[in-house]
Amino acid sequence: MNITIPSGITSIGNTAFAYCQSLTHIEIPNVVTSVPNELVYSCYSLKSIKFNGAITSIGASSFRDCYSLTTIEMPSNSEITSLGNYAMSGCRSFTDFSIFKDVTSFGTYCFQNCYNLKEFKLPNGLTSIPNYMFNNCYSLESVDISDTVTNIGN
Repeated sequence: MNITIPSGITSIGNTAFAYCQSLTHIEIPNVVTSVPNELVYSCYSLKSIKFNGAITSIGASSFRDCYSLTTIEMPSNSEITSLGNYAMSGCRSFTDFSIFKDVTSFGTYCFQNCYNLKEFKLPNGLTSIPNYMFNNCYSLESVDISDTVTNIGN
């Protein structure tokens, strides 16, 4: 099942598509700039998301437990500055974490159980790595920590 949200929609509420087990693709209109909490939480079959507008924040558990998610497509002018708690937790198939290059605030457990995360470059300007950010990231081989980081959580 694919969902394309019409361009007249300007905001999407929390858990709008959570637990949609047969959802494989969702396309978000260009006027939506922030991803709500638990947008597609536990959509196990979801493979791709396309954002047509610049995204600035991703809420808590937005993509949590989307086991099949491999692609998040967004415009080059997106500057995501914050990811909520558990935002990408459980995204076992996701590998392209370069879209988070401008983030200045990560939530706890942000990338927990991202089994295919191999490397991560923390953005310049980041001052703190939250608790359990890379918990159970079995394939993680390297994390590039910038000089601006002064605190590393549990």
